[in-house]
Amino acid sequence: MNYIEKLTKIDTTKAILLYKEGDYEIYWLGLNEESAFRVNVYLIKSADEAILVDPGNRNFFQFIKQEIEEIMGDYSKVVGAIFHHQDPDVAASIVDWLNIVPNMKGLTTARTDVLLPFYGTGKYEFVDVTKIPAVETLMAKGVLPKSHELNLGMVGMHGTYAANMAMSETDLLISFGARFDDRVTGKLDEFAKDAKIIHIDIDPTSISKIVKAHYPIVGDLKNVLDTMLPLAKAEINPENYEYFRSIVKRYEQLHPLTYHDSDKLLKPQWVIQKTGEILGDKAIISTDVGQHQMWAAQYYPFSFPRQFVTSGGLGTMGFGFPAAIGVKRGVSDKISVNFSGDGSILMNIQEFVTAYEYKLPVINIVLNNNYLGMVRQWQTMFYDDRISETDLSVQPDFVKLVDACGGKGYRVKTKAEFEEALKDAITQKVPVFIDVIIDRREIVLPMVPAGESLANTIVEYKDPKQLENKG
Repeated sequence: MNYIEKLTKIDTTKAILLYKEGDYEIYWLGLNEESAFRVNVYLIKSADEAILVDPGNRNFFQFIKQEIEEIMGDYSKVVGAIFHHQDPDVAASIVDWLNIVPNMKGLTTARTDVLLPFYGTGKYEFVDVTKIPAVETLMAKGVLPKSHELNLGMVGMHGTYAANMAMSETDLLISFGARFDDRVTGKLDEFAKDAKIIHIDIDPTSISKIVKAHYPIVGDLKNVLDTMLPLAKAEINPENYEYFRSIVKRYEQLHPLTYHDSDKLLKPQWVIQKTGEILGDKAIISTDVGQHQMWAAQYYPFSFPRQFVTSGGLGTMGFGFPAAIGVKRGVSDKISVNFSGDGSILMNIQEFVTAYEYKLPVINIVLNNNYLGMVRQWQTMFYDDRISETDLSVQPDFVKLVDACGGKGYRVKTKAEFEEALKDAITQKVPVFIDVIIDRREIVLPMVPAGESLANTIVEYKDPKQLENKG
């Protein structure tokens, strides 16, 4: 062992006890300041003496395994680990690398399990092996392909009915790196209230921060999955979840993700679906923030990780176009598409000059309803349609504005016009703006009202002022 420092009176109440046997205890106190991939590990011989052990460049968990084998002679004798949260009230048992095997019983005995996929890793073999239904967060779109038979879709405020009901009825939830924000959970004390929760995250401060984790796992998702997959193959019987799969399938059939199409007014959902049909996995999709963002998340056929670039946490209008410029610069072999609204695009429309200057042919598809659409939707649904400061009827001529910046502009009002414009836009060598005139009063559904539980998902809403509710 490489002992580099001796300490006294170590505060173990804020540490993770990785191992204990007789006089030996090993704690992890988290990342050190030098590198995000280095950790401080203390071998504690007594209450008054601790030795800082330097793992060097070795994989942390391989290192811990090696240290324990030196002490015990047998890694398999490890029997448990304790997670000490900074707040003693939320201290909970932790399942980490040294404690996954005994706690796999939670998986093997559950019957209504749900996976909450993680951002960016693309490791969905766990779903295939276990046949556990999966739901997505906004930031995880594409990790599990939209076409996957066990993908119930996005969960939360604008999630699918099936995903929200599965989350409400599960008895075990496995979260791969999701942070349980309020748009996912809805009413917190109703969220997965009958479920035991396994929460995997590289950041220990995120565990039990919002939703109590019964089995926390601190670690890099790739490494955790590499450990969990062989155990899942050996211990989990996919037939355990057959009944639950049939239930969520029924929910999908009862209230599928749908909309009333029209040949008179362009529906934003159709625009996104048609874009997906034409471009599919040849494109990387960016968005601004608002209704168009949710429609893109719901209806574009994402098929690989990081295909969806969006502002999740802060919800920043104006994010999409600069992000799409970055996408085109960084992944030049992909078509870069930015879905935006007529409100969001004005935040950074001057960047057409930047895109033109650097010869970055980004395609902006602007769903134009002459509103700040998401705010207007709330005003309509929850404030008796008292519209205030959201009507954007006074607008610039976007086609002329884009032309002045060196780009190419289109204005479309029909399905045929949109399809023709998109196919032509793909051939352009300059940034493009497709001004898509859509149904002004279209709203994003499903929707969970603020403060309500996921089980109270609104799946249908009649707007008396909408020109056409049916196609």
